[in-house]
Amino acid sequence: MADTAESGNKMASEGTKKDDPDLESTMEPLVLCKENEGGVHVEENALTKVCRLLKSKEFWKARFPCSYWIPEYRFSTFIGDTIAGTTTALTVIPQGIGYAPLAGLPLQYGLYASILPGFIYAVFGTTKELSVGPTAVNAIMSFNYAGSDAGKAATLALFTGIIEFIMGFLNLGFLLHFVSDPVITAFSSAVAIQVITSQIKGLFGIKYPARGFLNVWIGLFQNIKKTSLPDLGSGVVSILILFMIRKLKECKVCEGPDPNAMRAKVIKKIKWFLSISANCIIIIIEWVGVEETSIKEILDSRDPIQILQDLGTGLVMLPLVSLLQHLAIAKHYAGSKKMKASQEMSALGLIQIAGSFVGSMCVTASFGRSAVNASSGVKTPFGGVITGLIIILACAVLSTYLKYIPTSILSAVIIFSMFSTIDVNLLITLIKTKSIDLLPCLVTFLLGLFYSVESGLIIGTLIHSLLVVYLSTRLKVCVKDEDKFTIIQPDRELFYPSVDSLRSTLNEAAKRKMPILVDLSRSTYLDYSSSTTLIASIKSIEKSGTKVLLVLAEDQAQALGGPLTGLNFYYSVEDATLEIIA
Repeated sequence: MADTAESGNKMASEGTKKDDPDLESTMEPLVLCKENEGGVHVEENALTKVCRLLKSKEFWKARFPCSYWIPEYRFSTFIGDTIAGTTTALTVIPQGIGYAPLAGLPLQYGLYASILPGFIYAVFGTTKELSVGPTAVNAIMSFNYAGSDAGKAATLALFTGIIEFIMGFLNLGFLLHFVSDPVITAFSSAVAIQVITSQIKGLFGIKYPARGFLNVWIGLFQNIKKTSLPDLGSGVVSILILFMIRKLKECKVCEGPDPNAMRAKVIKKIKWFLSISANCIIIIIEWVGVEETSIKEILDSRDPIQILQDLGTGLVMLPLVSLLQHLAIAKHYAGSKKMKASQEMSALGLIQIAGSFVGSMCVTASFGRSAVNASSGVKTPFGGVITGLIIILACAVLSTYLKYIPTSILSAVIIFSMFSTIDVNLLITLIKTKSIDLLPCLVTFLLGLFYSVESGLIIGTLIHSLLVVYLSTRLKVCVKDEDKFTIIQPDRELFYPSVDSLRSTLNEAAKRKMPILVDLSRSTYLDYSSSTTLIASIKSIEKSGTKVLLVLAEDQAQALGGPLTGLNFYYSVEDATLEIIA
């Protein structure tokens, strides 16, 4: 069995690396130079370029990543994928059932949202560990925009998928780089607390009209006397059981003195299996029965365009948040390899589009499920197909037995799963290091907690972007006084907001009435405004009788061209220094 797993791992590794070009390398500029047979450079127009790409085998293989691992697929790999897919299904099923109420939908809709992702991602996905399906973040945001209307939720998923696919097709993944890790972490923590808050009423068995962090907790204390003790008791016991089962794998009971013995290995595997199946175990214990609901009832006969008008900013926020989650997890598992962001965006978009026709809410990758998939030894994305087949079986067999799963048990499962996504360590680290990231992190978290998670994400990102722009204008200028001249050297590229700092330093140095050497060798880029302002300052100083020598790269001098006429400019500090000494 060890040899089988090892050969599967080797095949998967080779299958991933073999002939696997960087996807972004296939998205070349539409006009480029190309050598003909005589070695002469000729310009290739856009139409010819597109036709050449469409005829390229690598172009199509990059868009169907399954073509890399299918030729190398073996029975041993299938066994590994089957084990991983089955194990992951035990996590997907209870999570899907638990997240559906967060979106205001009946329990079976969580299973519907988990069916197609594995099949589609196996064809278009690039990361074998990823497990795509419903998540707490997407579920609660879907409710915020679509409410409990299944038709609106499916329409939201459809247009979310279209937007994500277009972003992937246009290679717009770089836009997500403007959302920093502290903002993402604060956003996730705020959502986790919001999700926990939304389940408090179910845990205590109390019904009262309230949504939002403050309203729910105020309502809880006002209605605390109406608490259902059986519901609260079963919920608390469930959380304790979940905690103990999860910690079971860290306990060495029954493993024996030799950790390498067969007994110890078998016991460890059993403990690990129980720990990742904890949610499923709790739900099965409390399961009773339900009426069947046809999947055809999910989508109503209303015009999707009319629903679209009601979704508003959800059409922007859901694609953004889904892609942030998905690409963060894909980047984590890509390791040292470059993540193929555009292909992942397109794959997620196709999953959303197809899923909307079977009543799926918005989905994305889940870190918890992906971790289970990876630790189960998945070999290729085909493991998701196995998961999907098991979920189809669960829908067929179990859909008539969902209604009587106690609400308190579902609340307990969701609350427990959310605790692990609250990151307190980041906040402590930012406070200790007095990092400037603390401000956008706190704004994102507090706005997300007390107002709305979407506003927190947008405003936190804008604040962090403004801070980055502000810091880029804080140009550090090194001033060194020599015997016969003064050297002035900025530490970075010159952009128009920062050139005033350099101009002030030049004017101050000019008061010494010694030659000034301005070294721009570290400034690899000068925008138009900064270059014209700098040149005007140099000419003004020279008119006052102070000689200024400018050192810049040859390509910079060629780009500036005419404005340098009449100035003393050189391509190296040594040449400029010799000129001053001479």
